Amino acid sequence: CVFRSTAFAVRGLKGSVAIGRNEPLAIDLAATTQVGDRSGSLAAKGVLDHFIDAKGALDLQGMTGELDAQVAGWLAALSGLNAEVQAAAVRVQAPAGKPIGVAVNAAVMLDGSAMTAQAQMTAARPAAGRELAGWATDPRTWVGQVGIKGVPTAPLQRFVAKTPIVLSRELGPKIDLSLSTGEGAGV
Repeated sequence: CVFRSTAFAVRGLKGSVAIGRNEPLAIDLAATTQVGDRSGSLAAKGVLDHFIDAKGALDLQGMTGELDAQVAGWLAALSGLNAEVQAAAVRVQAPAGKPIGVAVNAAVMLDGSAMTAQAQMTAARPAAGRELAGWATDPRTWVGQVGIKGVPTAPLQRFVAKTPIVLSRELGPKIDLSLSTGEGAGV
């Protein structure tokens, strides 16, 4: 993305956020945004109890509650690919004593081509003392599915340019991706 105006702005931010040790994360925010020359929005609302423990660390073992967030009209540049998040919604549900649920639905324009992404995942709670980065990247943590429909192959050709593969010929102009993981090991 080449920005000719405002790179990123949040305007009209209204709401509240409260967080503290042994206190819930309580969030209720709404705002308009500007990314480059695109107007958009963001909103987040929910309460996650036991979000931060007494030591000031994220407490994914004890966290409970729900959080919803939505964004629209956001631009992103990843590895030279231009994307616009037309609309995205994320929901986190953390029922007591059960896995943490994460759901994502998004409509995205990738280099001018429409695509959608959906994810429905649950994460086993981390074991006591488990490093969060290791927990989050361990495939045994996650159970669920991710689906991406309508991914254009033309902008991805640069990643296989030094091979004889021609993505549009081998796969067609668009592809659908589906990823799933089975039962977690409870890490």
